[in-house]
Amino acid sequence: MSIEKMTLINLYGDRAKLEEVILKCSEYKTFYPQPAVTYSDKIKGFAPLNEENPYADLLKRIIEIAGVTGLTLDYGKDHDHDLNPKTANQFLDRFQQKLIESNAQRDIFVETIRGHYKALEHLTHIEGLDISLDDIFSTKFLEVRFGRLPVDNFQKLGYYSDHLFIYISLDDDGSYNWGVYVTTEDEAPKIDHIFASLNFERIQIPNYITGIPNFARVNLQAQINTEEAGLAALNTDLASLVEANRAEFCHIFSCAKFLDKFFDMRKFVLVTGNMLHITGFVPSKEVRQFMNLFSGIENLTVKPVPVDADSHLIPPTRLKNNAFVKPFEIFTEMFGLPDYNSTDPTPLVALILYLIFGIMLGDMGLGLVLALAGALLWKWKGMRLGQVMSRLGFNLLLFWLFIRLCLWRQNTSHRFFHWRIRTGGHPARALCKSQSLLYVGA
Repeated sequence: MSIEKMTLINLYGDRAKLEEVILKCSEYKTFYPQPAVTYSDKIKGFAPLNEENPYADLLKRIIEIAGVTGLTLDYGKDHDHDLNPKTANQFLDRFQQKLIESNAQRDIFVETIRGHYKALEHLTHIEGLDISLDDIFSTKFLEVRFGRLPVDNFQKLGYYSDHLFIYISLDDDGSYNWGVYVTTEDEAPKIDHIFASLNFERIQIPNYITGIPNFARVNLQAQINTEEAGLAALNTDLASLVEANRAEFCHIFSCAKFLDKFFDMRKFVLVTGNMLHITGFVPSKEVRQFMNLFSGIENLTVKPVPVDADSHLIPPTRLKNNAFVKPFEIFTEMFGLPDYNSTDPTPLVALILYLIFGIMLGDMGLGLVLALAGALLWKWKGMRLGQVMSRLGFNLLLFWLFIRLCLWRQNTSHRFFHWRIRTGGHPARALCKSQSLLYVGA
């Protein structure tokens, strides 16, 4: 339980092997390459390999399109090393254009249906009107306003009975009174102000609503059904479009992600003429395995040196703990990893938590619940805190067993002592024998 020991690795050789070397370095998970700019001035004649990453923007675009379409990006292993960004962007252009057109049509359908449902709600409240809406809105000298009033304010209309307007109540849902008021063109501004003071909410009847409200509602409902069927068909076509391009899309994503990571490794490379140089750290126990990785590459030297061979390079901190302590590394990482040459506080953190939880909360039921909840969180959600909860749950169970054992020993000794007194035996000798038996049993 400590900080894992590292070894500094220097790779240098033929620049023609650059891609092969970078590929192997990027695939080795515990190789920690050092940025070339941090030590470029220490190696005479070498300079960082500064090249623009052509795959970064492509990968960003793929992720944006996936977010719009809801495509799940699966990183497969069937990626090519020679993906052409231009060809990939052409495919994405075609795919995205079709998506834009389909989504535009869908938005029109959705907005239209939403407006129709709103109009349908209005018609539901005014369907008691037996006059054609065409006749109402075709009047030349009258102003007609449909809307609703709060029920309390509806009672106040009597205060304005001396004003020139007619209010017709059409529906009452308990909270609002739905109706229509009619007034003349000259009086309209004054009457509108009165109704506004009463919190009258005006509703706009769309121009496509014609005829008697009751029949108009039936026709509008039939139109909504037709539009919803069209929207469902459009969604099916859109899903088919996404599914038809899923394989190619995910393939391009896998290639772009791999090549982006591959190209990003170039910032760790120093070059000069026909030579390349890469420096990084590897766990000491994996040095031989790492060196064997490059055994098939000619004109390449892999040289391990002590971790402190270059004082300008800071070794990475990699915690090394057993299964009982490792989950508690989450608390150490929360406050920052210790330096490479310092001490790992994780074992102390784990010990303190084990003791505090065990002494304060030692209980069989609580321990089992905590352990089960932690296991489920780790398995289903991948939460590292779940592993901590599982360890602490079993810890509570062990402390409960320990406490029960101590109580059993105390109770047994007490009963055995009084039994010897009742039977005439020597108390001290009986107590010594009983305690000896209990120690052997424990």
